[in-house]
Amino acid sequence: MESLRKGIAMLLALALQAASTLPAPGDGFAEHAFAHFSRAPALAHSSETVDVALAYVPYSTAPAAYTMRLTRRRFQQSDAIFWADSRSCPAMRPVLDAMRAVALPNPRVPGIDSDGDIIMDGAGYRLTTMARFADGQDGELGYSSNVGTPLAAWVDHSLAALARCWSSRPPEG
Repeated sequence: MESLRKGIAMLLALALQAASTLPAPGDGFAEHAFAHFSRAPALAHSSETVDVALAYVPYSTAPAAYTMRLTRRRFQQSDAIFWADSRSCPAMRPVLDAMRAVALPNPRVPGIDSDGDIIMDGAGYRLTTMARFADGQDGELGYSSNVGTPLAAWVDHSLAALARCWSSRPPEG
């Protein structure tokens, strides 16, 4: 039973690794992005990764503008790239506001905390973004999960909310 449990844990770790949102070397947009989130169904051999970058901060009281890039990867197919811009996508700002409110997981210490449920299938979800501690110090936040978590709900809701915003053409400027 323990070897089955370890095998399942290894499969889930691989699914979460497939959902990794770290930018590829030489990818200027992803390297410039301040946030990355993704969803990768464990058995589908596919993933969706969104990179979020600040397009500009205006000098006036107008809100900042953001650009998002969606990369869809499918098994044995070329990547499909789509773009969205907050100036033409009213759903983008609420998605970013909701990202700031996603409930964080608590650290788990084996031997102190009990083991969680084993999920045989599911999807790997991941978020990596700039962060700030309560004392004002900057940091980076990155975490991953499976289905049924606040992170999974936020990613699923965000991708659905942004569905009408994607274009195959990058925004101008």
